[in-house]
Amino acid sequence: MADLVNVGTRRPSWRAALDIAASLAMIGAAGLVAWPMLRGSTAKRTPPEVRIPAEPLSLEGAPVLGSAKAPVVIVEFSDFECPFCGRFVSETLPSLKEKYIDTGLVMLAFRHFPLPGHAQAIPAANAAQCAARQGKFWPMHDRLFTAPRDLAVPKLREKAAAVGVEMSTFEECQAEPTNEQVRTDFETAKALGLPSTPTFFLGTRTSNNGIKVERILSGAKPPAEFQRVLRDLTGR
Repeated sequence: MADLVNVGTRRPSWRAALDIAASLAMIGAAGLVAWPMLRGSTAKRTPPEVRIPAEPLSLEGAPVLGSAKAPVVIVEFSDFECPFCGRFVSETLPSLKEKYIDTGLVMLAFRHFPLPGHAQAIPAANAAQCAARQGKFWPMHDRLFTAPRDLAVPKLREKAAAVGVEMSTFEECQAEPTNEQVRTDFETAKALGLPSTPTFFLGTRTSNNGIKVERILSGAKPPAEFQRVLRDLTGR
């Protein structure tokens, strides 16, 4: 009788152990299935590659720096609130101006791409275009990039006054809805599939005020990387 009692009391424990083992196996199998999905959802994604457009990019309406006869053109899509755009202006553009732009080899054209996450980017872009109406785009461009986090509307007025615009005309312009050129540039950037700023399209000028794009650079690249591409395009 004792043996029967002992056997009877051990049987549920074996059954429980088997149930636990089966449950662990199921959990492990589920984990193997779920892990790749979880890993895929949290892994750092590579931003989409921007493709070279098949058709030339128009330069119509873009503020330009350098000679209109320069054989090579850089089209920059930029955002005044973007710190990487500011880094390009402070660290890379001076050397490009000295070696390529001021010597007539390269022309820089500016396009607006105010990113949705930057609350002051559109007002700053509008302010730059209002200054452009008075021939002051590039001085305003430089002022805006000296402090890309300091772009509240009162500061925009201060910066405009500092570069010598006529203030009543500037303020009338600022009161308008989003500037048509800013809107057009933004739509162009989206159509090109740009994920971020700054993005640069480099190529040769076409006969109809455009650029045949041959290379694309993204981000605040150092001067040496621009120079390497421009040597290929200009032969210098």
